[in-house]
Amino acid sequence: MKRDSLQENDLSMPEQKEKRTRAWTIAGEVMKEISRQNERADAFDRTSRVRKGQTAVQDVVFVLSMLSCLILTGLNVTGKMPFQTIVETPSGPELEQMTYQTLNFAVRAIDAWRGEHGRLPRSLTEVGAPADPRWTYKVIDADRYTVQFEATPFSLAYDSISDPDVFFASVRGRQ
Repeated sequence: MKRDSLQENDLSMPEQKEKRTRAWTIAGEVMKEISRQNERADAFDRTSRVRKGQTAVQDVVFVLSMLSCLILTGLNVTGKMPFQTIVETPSGPELEQMTYQTLNFAVRAIDAWRGEHGRLPRSLTEVGAPADPRWTYKVIDADRYTVQFEATPFSLAYDSISDPDVFFASVRGRQ
C-alpha cells in the first residue's frame, strides 16, 4: 500500500477539513502580516531612499520566508512532507536476526576494546555503538560484563563468563 493512501485513510473527512481550514487560516494570517509589515516599512521612513531600499530587501526576505512556511504548512496538512523517510519495521525472523547480529557486534567490539586498552569500556558508545535505549550494558567487575539488546519482542543477553563463540553458535542454532 502506498504511503499517501495510508495517510488519507487514517484521517476522517472532518479531520481533513479541519486541517485545510487551519491551513487557510494560517495563509490569511501570513497575508495580513505581510500587509502590516509593508505599512510599517512605508511609515517608518518615506524620505530615505537608502532606508527604503534596505526595507525592500527585508520585505522580500520576509515574504519569501513566510511563503516557505505557508508551503510547508500546506504540505504538512496534505501529508506530503518533503524529505520524509519511511522505515519499514522488520518482520519476526528479520528482527530476530538483527538482534543476534547487533549483540554479536557489541560483544566482539567490547572484547576488542578490552584487548587494545586493557580494560572494559565504560559505555557502548566508547566502542562505536550508537546511543540507543534498547542497549543495556553493565560492567560487573574488571573482567566481567553483561550486554543486552532488546528489539521487541526479541531480547538477547550475553554474560562475558560465557565463551562468545559457543554462546552465539547456540543462539544461531535456535533460529
